[in-house]
Amino acid sequence: MHTPRQPPEPSRPQPALPELPRPAGPPGGGLRCPPATGEPPDGPFHRVRLPKSVRDKLAYPTVCVYDSRPFASEKALFIAGKDGYHTYRIPALAVTTRGTVLAFCEGRKHSSSDAGNIDIVLRRSHDHGLTWTEPEVIIADGDMTCGNPCPVVDASDGTIWLPFCKNLGEGHERVVTRSSDGGLTFAPPEWDTTLVEPVCQAGLVRFTHAATHGRDRILFSNPASAAKRERMTIRLSYDEGRTWPLFRILHAGPAAYSDLATAQDEKTILCLYERGISHPYETITCAAFDLKWLSGGQDAL
Repeated sequence: MHTPRQPPEPSRPQPALPELPRPAGPPGGGLRCPPATGEPPDGPFHRVRLPKSVRDKLAYPTVCVYDSRPFASEKALFIAGKDGYHTYRIPALAVTTRGTVLAFCEGRKHSSSDAGNIDIVLRRSHDHGLTWTEPEVIIADGDMTCGNPCPVVDASDGTIWLPFCKNLGEGHERVVTRSSDGGLTFAPPEWDTTLVEPVCQAGLVRFTHAATHGRDRILFSNPASAAKRERMTIRLSYDEGRTWPLFRILHAGPAAYSDLATAQDEKTILCLYERGISHPYETITCAAFDLKWLSGGQDAL
């Protein structure tokens, strides 16, 4: 098995942005805007023209500011039947040390089967999930199965590790548990009756630490239905996963695998998941939302 070396991320020149009117209401923070597309950006971003005395000192005369309102947006990144693939499955998310959001998944050439000609494909976002690059194939090996991407970012040096499975397309099984001592020992699997689901994968990510944000917050995503893969739900825990007092449904219809990440702005939560109308594998969609939306206004940063 050979994993291609990940090339360093190139610097991205930013185009000039048009002047837009200042939004009503006080902003809660700011960052540089994504490129203008002619359409209002999704999420809590507004373009603001800075005073000339400030513009003269900056390379970017227009910046984005956060509105204080809660927000949530979604965009289908991989659509079944598009770009030469019958089905897209197994979404995985990572955010690099430079803030680039990486959305991985399997591209299944000829069917929705777990075995066969399967590649790993990728799209990138440089603006916290607002816009995305075109899909690209990053791992492929003829008719072999290359799947189950599991990206990990090394915060110490920015290296992106991408473990994945590779086989001859005859099918295989795997089982996963967890380790709290660096992999020396592994705990037996545990059931949590709160986290209702069919047999399916789920997403888990730490959102905040008490030392820096006042409270520990962990997020969990899965299809919260005992009957079938549907009701993609995001849950919030304040006690390191022992209880999950708050939750919100992203999509009540068919939904399956998911993954979670936090954007570099430390406000935007991203959920990459399989969803559809008739079945869960019609699209792989990226949802972007904030804590205020997730908690229904009960919590915010």
